[in-house]
Amino acid sequence: MVTDSSAIEDIFYASKMVAVHAEGVKVGEAVHYAKKTQRNLYLCHISLREEIEFIRENKEKGIYVEVTPHHLFLTEKDYEKQGAFAKMIPSLKTKDDQDSLWEAIEEGIVDTIGTDHAPHTMQEKYGKEPPAGVPGEETALPLLLDAVNKSLISLKKVVELTSKNPARIFRIKGKGEISPGYDADLTIIDMNLEKKVNNEELNTKCKWSPFNGYTLRGWPVTTIVGGRIVYNHGKIYKNQGREVIFRG
Repeated sequence: MVTDSSAIEDIFYASKMVAVHAEGVKVGEAVHYAKKTQRNLYLCHISLREEIEFIRENKEKGIYVEVTPHHLFLTEKDYEKQGAFAKMIPSLKTKDDQDSLWEAIEEGIVDTIGTDHAPHTMQEKYGKEPPAGVPGEETALPLLLDAVNKSLISLKKVVELTSKNPARIFRIKGKGEISPGYDADLTIIDMNLEKKVNNEELNTKCKWSPFNGYTLRGWPVTTIVGGRIVYNHGKIYKNQGREVIFRG
């Protein structure tokens, strides 16, 4: 952990974009350094109302805010029920804090939703010192589509927060749009498909989710990467990945 202010400034000056895990007053410090050095700042997994309120007053061009599905759909009460399987950093917060995240999404303060995917094994979570973090890649979209069906968020906003904005913020070439010249990376969804999250049926190797048992309406059914089908109605096909290219 870097604590020396001059060293932190040097890091900001040397970077086009600085992504930070900052909580509480540290959010203000990160914003201070970003403004002083005139560098872009990406605030990862914001979770507290007081953080949102500070950002609301101080956000400007080049300052971006990310929230996570687990902070949007779980609270500290879930930690009381699940223990280590709902242990993460930042920790789960109150319903009031959670409400502030949804308000910030509605206001346009939140720029992205990121999973903070941390697929620790069940054995690790059952250990004496369980690590923080939960898997999130496989459940993020179904949770958000279910929220669309419940009128908590629009489908257009989901697309912006999970695809369009990340590609724009990080200047990823060929991503975030359905348009000539862009990569054919597409997800076909069924907004009426209702399924229960089941640990045993998950594709993630850790085979568990803090959302196990949740019934969600709205699921992806087909995934296309670079014009090739890599997932279709439960079947996974071999995919040859390629480097992500960033625009200068």
